[in-house]
Amino acid sequence: MQLASDSPGSEKLRKWLVAFLCLVFGLSIIAAILMPAENQIMGDGKQYFAQTRSLVFDHDMDIKNDLIDSGVEPTLKPNGMAKISFACGAPLLWIPGFYLSDLAAKKFDPSAATGLSKWYTVPARIASSAVGVIAFFLAFLVLRSRVSERVAALSVATIALAGNQLESIILDPANSHTMSMFATSLFLYVLLIGKFRNDHTRFAAIGLTIGLCFLARWQEVFFIVVPIAELGANVIRKKLNVLSGIKLASIMVTAMLIVSFPQLKIFDVVQGSYFKSPQGSDFLFFTDPKMLQVLFSPYHGLFLWHPIFFVSLLGLPILFRKDRLFCCSLIIVFLMQLYLNSVVLDWSGTAGFGHRRFFGQFPVFVLLLGFVIEKMTARNLWVLASILFVLNVFSWLQLRLRYISTYKPPTVAEATYERFLVPVRAFQRVKAFGLRGIRMEEESDPNFSLYDVHRR
Repeated sequence: MQLASDSPGSEKLRKWLVAFLCLVFGLSIIAAILMPAENQIMGDGKQYFAQTRSLVFDHDMDIKNDLIDSGVEPTLKPNGMAKISFACGAPLLWIPGFYLSDLAAKKFDPSAATGLSKWYTVPARIASSAVGVIAFFLAFLVLRSRVSERVAALSVATIALAGNQLESIILDPANSHTMSMFATSLFLYVLLIGKFRNDHTRFAAIGLTIGLCFLARWQEVFFIVVPIAELGANVIRKKLNVLSGIKLASIMVTAMLIVSFPQLKIFDVVQGSYFKSPQGSDFLFFTDPKMLQVLFSPYHGLFLWHPIFFVSLLGLPILFRKDRLFCCSLIIVFLMQLYLNSVVLDWSGTAGFGHRRFFGQFPVFVLLLGFVIEKMTARNLWVLASILFVLNVFSWLQLRLRYISTYKPPTVAEATYERFLVPVRAFQRVKAFGLRGIRMEEESDPNFSLYDVHRR
């Protein structure tokens, strides 16, 4: 049975999807509340959270004292300010909750009014989880405009169960990942199915969402290629004259810059220039891209860790036949992001469940997978989804039970067939050490070097 058309069960499937997303959000809230204080904000999240704390408590962007209070040694710029390596979208999202939490903490628990306690971190985590869940629904709405509602729901559910988004939404939301998902999903929603009175309003709205993409993660600004290509094609096809095309592009760029201003201002204050990124020559290796490694390396390779994203690429020929310009624009955006992520020092992303720098491509993967599912039989879909879901669970357990290093490169064997041995290994450890021994303790390596691992 093909899945191309809606059936009487489509409405039921949509309700199941909504219930599933509500469950995900509920689990996110529970995880945020129960998570120990020391694990609320981890890794890079500490620098994101330091931006929020500095803006609210100190009314500036010198996060030096905030990082120190979080137990992180800041990297100082020549002007004495701490280096800010990450975008400000998530920190801005957290500000309203941070303000309210500060008021509540001062009233009910003054000793915890430090800007670092769970009074502050729990609302931040919940806010990021919320936008991640909204991103799933926006992606569903975008795909539903191109395929049946049944296929759209199945595509979203398959990506959720076989991808790496749920871990970030539920267990590690205090980063830019969910914000990237939300921003790019909103961009595609506005671009493809938003309803506006005229082109001026439409391109202003597109510009606003691109600005939000930039705030979420700087590389997401590459999505501006898509509307620029649309304008250029319309001018070439004589649907627009040159002046009208330039006017619409100017409206879009102006709107984008307005939303982007907080990030540009941070660049100016910390870096001394509105358009100077904090990533310098010691972080970017433009002549030494590692594009194949980013995609297929055992070290968090995008497609090796989560094959569902590779499967979704099979939808490109289908999209190409439907809309060549849109398809080619998305390919260009992906290649630009792939190249950028391949020239950074730690092209693997180092830590994380799979590759963590392609969350902005989430709605594109959902869209493409929908076209693939549309051509599949129900039986083949369930077989494929089940295999990829089981593999995803084993991969997650392998990483989080520390059967492979969280930061060192795994071997090819560890990243492939040994994943299927995780239940056996877990059983052996429980048998030998009890339930508490199921998780291994990873020893730190003082000789570990990002440069040695990634660039030698």
